[in-house]
Amino acid sequence: MKVKVETTSGITTIEMEAVIAITETIEQTGMKLLNAPAFRLDLHMANGSIFTANVTEAEKVVIFSKWGAE
Repeated sequence: MKVKVETTSGITTIEMEAVIAITETIEQTGMKLLNAPAFRLDLHMANGSIFTANVTEAEKVVIFSKWGAE
């Protein structure tokens, strides 16, 4: 299954079956009460590539769901 995410390189289509690991970092921006946390995901691919994506919580849920993680 493929997912489009905004990475540091641009809009990237990721083949989720080729993802072998995901590193998640929460990045709080601005004042805690006003802004929802942003998430940085490093998508580690089977071929050794790593894509870094900045996503919302909703986008993160979709990525993990399509990857097969709970």
